[in-house]
Amino acid sequence: MFRLCAFDRSKESYAENVDQPAWEVVDLALEAAFKNGGFVDLCVISPADGFVEELTMKAIDGKYRIVALTRSSDPGADLFEWWEPEDLPFRGLVRFGEDDWDARTVSNDVSHAKKVFYELFAKGDIVDGMRQM
Repeated sequence: MFRLCAFDRSKESYAENVDQPAWEVVDLALEAAFKNGGFVDLCVISPADGFVEELTMKAIDGKYRIVALTRSSDPGADLFEWWEPEDLPFRGLVRFGEDDWDARTVSNDVSHAKKVFYELFAKGDIVDGMRQM
């Protein structure tokens, strides 16, 4: 069971909260946030035994970052950042919002976000996608 909380800046309303969303709803939310700026949170309500508790995408100006919150009791493993699938060398910083981030943690290809979110949606946890965290 999942809870989706999503917002995109094309709407002049509050974030939309949906319990047990269909994948198509999550997919549309990712597209809208990516295109218009905003965020998508997908929380695992049950079963609560997976490693990942919540996956968040924040998008600004056609770029986004993904963060996974985990159920780990280790403070060093409770938050993971998404990295590009390729193991590329450091190529500098990129501005995202008001901060500079390693360019490998910011993407302009929404297909990467969809792949990670779909794995969480389909399996209730992220295994393959954790290789990019």
